[in-house]
Amino acid sequence: LLEDGWIDAPNRTRHRYADQKDALKDGQIYRLRFRIVNRFDEKKKQYVENFLPAWLMDQIDPEEIKTSWIQKVTASAANQGFESMVRPWICSYETGQLIGIPEGTPILRNVITHFVGDGRIVSIAECYLTANALIRRFSPGN
Repeated sequence: LLEDGWIDAPNRTRHRYADQKDALKDGQIYRLRFRIVNRFDEKKKQYVENFLPAWLMDQIDPEEIKTSWIQKVTASAANQGFESMVRPWICSYETGQLIGIPEGTPILRNVITHFVGDGRIVSIAECYLTANALIRRFSPGN
């Protein structure tokens, strides 16, 4: 975990939550920023910004969300599911610093949106990752 707290909702996030009651709190949204490094291959890195609506944060202790946010989001989204959109992206300076690559390097941006049963968005995760972060090896029995 790199950082968490309330921020002014970025336009791209504000747009996604626009029709959802109580998603923003005074124009702000709760953001978790973290870096993921594959324990088997340190070259596989991701930088993630996860945006959580105010109505969810009113139900969950912020300290708890720091340690178990994925379980909370997954449980909340179990009734409706999620969508994932992967696109090529150009690495920004800040993202490059966090995942150890130069600014301007082509990377991937995966936006994963989780929904609850009534169709509301419970989480928007923007994942910035190196191409090799998506390489997976599968073997029989695993």
